[in-house]
Amino acid sequence: MSSLPALRALAERELDLDVATLDPAKPLVSLGVDSLTLADFIFRVEDHFHVTIEMQELDPQLTLADFAAKLDAELARKSEQTAPPARS
Repeated sequence: MSSLPALRALAERELDLDVATLDPAKPLVSLGVDSLTLADFIFRVEDHFHVTIEMQELDPQLTLADFAAKLDAELARKSEQTAPPARS
C-alpha cells in the first residue's frame, strides 16, 4: 500500500499546500519548499510514521511521489525487522 495519500495529506497540512492542486510528480522546490522547510517536513513525516528517513537522500528537487517511494521502502524495511520469525 502506498503512503502517497497520507503523505499528500501531511503536505497539505504541514506545508500549507492545496492538496487539490498538489501534483505528486512536480519537484517539491516548484511548490515553494526550500531545504529548511523540507527538513522540517521530514521530521514531521518521521514522527507521523515512526520511521527514520536519511535526509541526505532527499532534496527539494525530488517529487512527493519520490518521497512516498522512499517512505514506502523504509516502512517495508521496518515491517520486516519487526515481523515475527517464520515457522518451519
